[in-house]
Amino acid sequence: MNTDKQGSAPDIDYENADISAMKALEAGVANEGQQRRALDWFLKNAARIQHISYVPGDENGTMFNEGRRFAGLAVVQLLKAPPIKDKT
Repeated sequence: MNTDKQGSAPDIDYENADISAMKALEAGVANEGQQRRALDWFLKNAARIQHISYVPGDENGTMFNEGRRFAGLAVVQLLKAPPIKDKT
């Protein structure tokens, strides 16, 4: 688990396997397990779709968290959408 935040977005945990999965996905060579791991990591850790966005006393923090969740929920929406029929 990563504990060195390096000035990036706060509270994002990851393991070496998450890094490998994301890099393989970007390169277009991820196997099924890596694809699932990368998507799962993004939705649960980067986008935090399962967390409450509200930060008591911190409007900007709440807005930042809502932005994170929006990105994840947009991906979930695509995953659940029916295929678009070809109009040819």
